Amino acid sequence: NKKTKEFIENFGVKKPSLKDEIYNHILPLYDTNEGIETRPHFEIFFKYWKEEGRPEDFINLIKDKSFVLCKKNDDETRYRGKASDIYFPTFDLEKYFESKPDTNFVDIDKYYSFITDEKDKAILKEFLLKLGVNEQPRVLDRVISDWSEKNNIKTKLGESLSYGSSGYSGQGTFDKIIDGCKEILNGVDSVKSLFLWNILRKTKLSKLEGVHKYFYYSQQYQYFESTTVTLLKTSKWLLSINDELVAPCEITIDQLDESYEIDSD
Repeated sequence: NKKTKEFIENFGVKKPSLKDEIYNHILPLYDTNEGIETRPHFEIFFKYWKEEGRPEDFINLIKDKSFVLCKKNDDETRYRGKASDIYFPTFDLEKYFESKPDTNFVDIDKYYSFITDEKDKAILKEFLLKLGVNEQPRVLDRVISDWSEKNNIKTKLGESLSYGSSGYSGQGTFDKIIDGCKEILNGVDSVKSLFLWNILRKTKLSKLEGVHKYFYYSQQYQYFESTTVTLLKTSKWLLSINDELVAPCEITIDQLDESYEIDSD
């Protein structure tokens, strides 16, 4: 109570600062396997970051800790996870990931239940994005180990993938995929097509390049079109003015349904 606090402080004993509490008491908990109540930690992290001028070094210190509350659209259970594995809930993203219902979204309603000031809500979003919460589908790495799949891959030069000498580290075939893309294409309709289009317009497709690494006298590299790009090129997912879903090679820009937003350049 207040009197006890004053009595203790008269002897020079003071309550730990937020920084001391974070660095000496909270962060070490995340190096154990013990159960952690993350809500008070989140509030302390958020308060410290906001009051100390939003330091980047603090973000770097905590961003790999699993303290962000999240849940899946097919499950009301709350989980805690790393920010980089979680999406910020927007209408477009939630529609996009309907075909992948186990996707983790920030439990924003839970945070809004105790962060009620509108200005703080905007700062909260900035905090989450700084931590690494995603506003776009992630580009993920996928290791291809099955040679029956590798044998179907052609490099950008039209060559087959090469065998290399064994026993060298870092060798292999590494694909790039867009999280949720395969799932939405599997059940695409005119509505999902539009959401996929809007997502892809904000995605750097140039990042979607696979690489095959092998050793033959020295380190060798072969580059190939990612399986996601191949899937997008060959699947019937674009809506035409004739109200039909067609593959990109079967349509021109002026034959696309008018619902699609197309950049003038």
